[in-house]
Amino acid sequence: AMRVKYQISADRYDEFYGKLVRSKLVDFLADERKRHRKSTSTQSSISLSGS
Repeated sequence: AMRVKYQISADRYDEFYGKLVRSKLVDFLADERKRHRKSTSTQSSISLSGS
């Protein structure tokens, strides 16, 4: 879908993915992991203080 949306030729898609999409995806997943850990620790401290 991205190749069609951005009109990238099939033979250049691997380069596009490797240089742009992959790094953005890795950053996004790392940020999501941090956000999840933060919300989990916040919920844990709330439940501990509420007891």
